[in-house]
Amino acid sequence: IDMGIKNISISNSLDKNVKDKIFSIDRKKNVGIYFTKKFKNKKLIFT
Repeated sequence: IDMGIKNISISNSLDKNVKDKIFSIDRKKNVGIYFTKKFKNKKLIFT
């Protein structure tokens, strides 16, 4: 797992507050976060 690379794609439907929380987690945990737009329920995959 390459923790140095972050692939982040944000769906416009995500609430700003949710975005802020996720980015906070991303900075603290240094993880890759992936958003998929294929499903109504957004999938958050932490790798």
